[in-house]
Amino acid sequence: MAVKKILERDIKKYLLKEVKIRGGIARKVNYENRKNAPDWLIILNGMMLVELKKPGEKPTPAQRREIADIVSKGGRAGYVSSFDEVDRLMHHMRPRLLPYTVFSPSTR
Repeated sequence: MAVKKILERDIKKYLLKEVKIRGGIARKVNYENRKNAPDWLIILNGMMLVELKKPGEKPTPAQRREIADIVSKGGRAGYVSSFDEVDRLMHHMRPRLLPYTVFSPSTR
């Protein structure tokens, strides 16, 4: 029996399914006059721009620069090219319990 080759569309379907299962939103992003920007906006406990690649493929140098630029300005951005990377992304975007601070009255 032949092993099914995993395609970029298979990873896309998996990403969209995992985001939906968790109650998030995934939107394909189109930019005017901007090349190399990540193509998916994932909204799940915050926002992250995600570049979707073929299995085993890495972002181009220009895409890596764009992702680094977004991150350097406080944004969240990255890429996925496998089911495992989608799983790691979902783990990274999971809800976190916010630390709480106990305030005590000031002593005067």
